[in-house]
Amino acid sequence: MAPHDRAVAALRKVLESWHMVVGHETSACVASDTGGRERLDLVVQAGTRRFALDYSVIDVMASGKLALADELGAVAAHRVQEKHMKYDGRVEADVDVRPVALDSFGAAAPETRELLEQSAELGAVRTGGHKGDLRQQLLWTLSTAYFRGLAWKYNAEVARVDTRARAFDDAAAVVGMGPPYARLR
Repeated sequence: MAPHDRAVAALRKVLESWHMVVGHETSACVASDTGGRERLDLVVQAGTRRFALDYSVIDVMASGKLALADELGAVAAHRVQEKHMKYDGRVEADVDVRPVALDSFGAAAPETRELLEQSAELGAVRTGGHKGDLRQQLLWTLSTAYFRGLAWKYNAEVARVDTRARAFDDAAAVVGMGPPYARLR
């Protein structure tokens, strides 16, 4: 499972444990300019309103992003603006799009921090839990699920490279060359 999908699944699990009604990429469809349909990650039902969450983590070191990193959360804030430009005016009338953006160092956009605060308040009302604890649970869930997904992806790539290297060593042994590292001794 991709790091993004792991984080979205973990976020959904937390919100559902707080007795919230959460749809996964189903309820808040956005009409695409090409005639297709784009889907947001999660839709949370809150009374008569629906909040569509669109989660993303941005690599600060990616080209063009490092220049934006003059202050903590600036890269994530830029992603939030991009998401608003993408979805504003294109969602169903009763849907409020709320981008959830973190940068690769774990800093959240100001709008994301506000959303975490509001979600924690709603969670506290629904569960009787402490707002600060619930906010930390959300932030921890988002960041650890994503980075665990990255670790899984990295480990899978290392295993793939190792398998290819072993196959090369086996082929080299068949023709009498031996493993590549044997020639370096």
